[in-house]
Amino acid sequence: MNHKTLKTCANNTLKSLLLLTSIAISSANSYAEDRSREIDVVYSKLISALPDEGTLMVAPFAESLQTFGDDIKAKYNKESDALGGVALEIKTKRGKNPWDAGVFNPSGVAIEKGDVLYMAFFAKAIKQPMGNKTAVIKNVGVQKASEPYTTIIGRDFELTSDWQSFALAGVASDSYDANEAQVSMQIATGKQEIAIGAVFLFNLGKNADPTNLPFLTK
Repeated sequence: MNHKTLKTCANNTLKSLLLLTSIAISSANSYAEDRSREIDVVYSKLISALPDEGTLMVAPFAESLQTFGDDIKAKYNKESDALGGVALEIKTKRGKNPWDAGVFNPSGVAIEKGDVLYMAFFAKAIKQPMGNKTAVIKNVGVQKASEPYTTIIGRDFELTSDWQSFALAGVASDSYDANEAQVSMQIATGKQEIAIGAVFLFNLGKNADPTNLPFLTK
């Protein structure tokens, strides 16, 4: 993506998380010739809202996400109502540990100690667990891509039956070379069916305030 080109196409800075989420909702009724352009639109709006454009660390498309785990069924739904028209849909079972199954996407961008990482993504529950429980994905964020799989930034999220946008940020406590870190989501939290859409991950450098970034999920 050409950051300068995208930035010139950006609208006014987003004022609230609701406006970002509405893009995903309205996309369900939008059948543009090229649905992938919706990803570019949200990307441009994100970099307009962030204090620093930063570096995009992963390809944001759902097709870039990968899965692991023996007890899951995963597919790319290319006719999804997700932002961009594609979602990774996964049926999971409860594992002995939440990390027995997961979603990941390696990053080719290096991280320096003290860098602020910002992640925004879209997800929903296609089918909630039995017993009035809520679909959960744990330790969503960025981790070392090999043992001991150290969490760089991460938190848990509960999903509703509607597409929602989520965002988190944090400071890297160590440095990582390119391909040493990855987007990570632990999904062996219950018998549930979930969908993951676009995932945006930025390295904002050392000057951003991770507690005062837009759209952070409370």
